[in-house]
Amino acid sequence: MEYEEHMRTLARDSRQKEWSKRKWTPSPALVGKGPQGMATKYKGQQYDPEQYELVHDGWDHDHCLFCWQSICDCGGENCTSIGFTDGDDWICESCHQRVIVEKKDPKTN
Repeated sequence: MEYEEHMRTLARDSRQKEWSKRKWTPSPALVGKGPQGMATKYKGQQYDPEQYELVHDGWDHDHCLFCWQSICDCGGENCTSIGFTDGDDWICESCHQRVIVEKKDPKTN
């Protein structure tokens, strides 16, 4: 599936979800204890405590599904702290307006 088609499918599927506007806050993460220390958003899944550490506020940002803008509370110039979430994924305010409300195709370039 080409990228543009994938993004249109993602937009269509996202329009079926319920999105609520809220301020982003850190959430729990599983952080690998190995040298890489890769983090995974913790959603209640089982894990091996010898392999991973559960860090209370370890998930420090998300990305907009469509434009990949950082959604976090860092206060940086290329991020926003307000977005729309379905409880799992996040969409920035401008993409929510364009893709969900106005039902326009997401920008793909």
